[in-house]
Amino acid sequence: MTRSVTRFVLAALALSAAPALAQGHAGVFRVVGDEPGRGPYEGHVELRWDGAGYAFTREVELTAWTHQGRPVSTAWSGRARDVGAGVEVEVLLDRMGWIAEAPGLPPRTAADGVPMAVRGTFAPAAGGLTGRFFGQAPFVDPAETWTRVGAPGPAPRWRLEREARPVHRAPSSLERRALFALYASFHRTPWVAPFTGRPEFQRAVHSAVFDATDQDLLRRRPDLLRVVQRVVDPIALVEAKVKADAFGRRLATKAEGADQELPLRFTDASGALLLRVGAAPVDDNDGCLWTGVYALTQAVRHGLTNDPAALQNVERTVRGLHAHMAITGSPTEFARTLRAARGPEPRWHAGAGPFAGLEWKDGGNNDMFKGLLLGGVAAREALGGPAHAALRADYARALEALADHHPVARGNLLKAGNPLMARGVVALLTGSSSAARAYRSRARNPLHLLYVAAAGGGLMHLGQADWSGTHLELTSMIVQQRLAVHLREPLHRWAVDAGLRRSATRLAPARRSLHALVAAAYAGLPRAEAADAVQALRELPFPRAEGYAVRPTLRADFCPSPLPTLPWKRDWTTNQGRSNGLVMPPFHEQDVGNYVWKEVPYLPNRDQGASPVSHHSADYLVAYWMARLAQVVGPAD
Repeated sequence: MTRSVTRFVLAALALSAAPALAQGHAGVFRVVGDEPGRGPYEGHVELRWDGAGYAFTREVELTAWTHQGRPVSTAWSGRARDVGAGVEVEVLLDRMGWIAEAPGLPPRTAADGVPMAVRGTFAPAAGGLTGRFFGQAPFVDPAETWTRVGAPGPAPRWRLEREARPVHRAPSSLERRALFALYASFHRTPWVAPFTGRPEFQRAVHSAVFDATDQDLLRRRPDLLRVVQRVVDPIALVEAKVKADAFGRRLATKAEGADQELPLRFTDASGALLLRVGAAPVDDNDGCLWTGVYALTQAVRHGLTNDPAALQNVERTVRGLHAHMAITGSPTEFARTLRAARGPEPRWHAGAGPFAGLEWKDGGNNDMFKGLLLGGVAAREALGGPAHAALRADYARALEALADHHPVARGNLLKAGNPLMARGVVALLTGSSSAARAYRSRARNPLHLLYVAAAGGGLMHLGQADWSGTHLELTSMIVQQRLAVHLREPLHRWAVDAGLRRSATRLAPARRSLHALVAAAYAGLPRAEAADAVQALRELPFPRAEGYAVRPTLRADFCPSPLPTLPWKRDWTTNQGRSNGLVMPPFHEQDVGNYVWKEVPYLPNRDQGASPVSHHSADYLVAYWMARLAQVVGPAD
């Protein structure tokens, strides 16, 4: 063998051996450590060689320290590399999640919006490695020993299952130029201008964050407070509790809790839904709409379970919705919401006769009218027997009077569906042939059928929609679908079913999950297309996540959208509320107010202070019972 060949062979052997030597620390390690101030912990570390170093994951649980009696665990992912005979680890931990302030805790500051670099150095020890992690306060520099227990398996032992997916296609260059020219004044506002140079702002693509991390773990251990990729502090533990309230409870358990608390805490003596501040009742300004939604949930619940409590809930809410119409004494007006009498107040009026002791708020409008229509459908489907014949007749008379005299109920070019639905619901409740004919004459209108089939349920363009409007559209589609079924109008049913399926698919990237569940329940949407809607049910916590301040702008990764929300309001230069972020967080990272399916889904480009108001969970119930009706979840899920 010549000297040159010898050198070549030796070099080849050295190169082939290098990867084997470089991944010598790959493995699964048992971890035992101590954290200053919180004491001992145990867990596992995994080092998986990927050709450029190690993918590092670490799961540990404190063995002596708990938070409010609940165990605490942390999970990290990062990178590791061989340094000498040991290993060096690099992890980036968030100091701030989605909550900026929680009751009794110090608020977040801009410094919290910058992630913390944590470094670990580990040297060889008997059977493994030993060392310490170093960060900045409030990180507490834990020391730990790793003992090798085996090789990495085929799949990672733990994985951070969090990803952002685009909500829509990227705008074309022509669209982008046109939109940026149209909204140039929006881009010059003080709350948008600092971000216009950011690459993500220029791309103008909105995304939805999906996070199923530790979902199965929390289902097994609902008491566990799991802090993922975060520095442990009091607010991080609050966020961990919210996530456990979402993933750690069965879907049925959350529904049972909401079904129990809503009539006990969130129903007024009038039958209308309300809100609370502490123990004190607070009026819900959209009470008529949400009372109608709730009536529908209980009608579906009763149809599936025959639970007498659900039947009682339907009867109470339907009587309350009837009172919304009858209490005003005039067919030209109906109540926005009702309440037990509290005394004179602007816009509130005293009831008389059978409604003495109640007060009604003026301002019944198109939105609230949808609640009356849903209530009529619920009455037909749950209160159809002779025992409730008088209630159905009273409801139908009041609704028919509105249909004859109220501008919203009579409809116009933009609200053509209201008279169709009003007459149809009257026919449902009474069997009136004249009301049925009035319904059919509108239901067979080719322009209406075309609109319902093509655009019903709401539209979305480049991630933007009339978010509250999409929910109102959906309520109309529900009412029309039930009318078409009960009144046996096949062409109308075909158009509505097609519209429900189209809207579910159209809005699915923006996670308008109720659309998918309604389409699966009523319109034959394949169950597989409702999978993310079921995931949304898992992500929604019960009790609700509320009472927290939200300030996404504190985070270094926040960027507003170049497109204003609801641009047709034409107030984007004066109303900061028209500016929202590019990112839609998972449902367990939102304080959504009183009804998630009508909220703008993107992060706000402004501070949202903590609200003392407690809200009902009619939004969870309507989605859950639609999922049950569609058989995409079962009673044991």
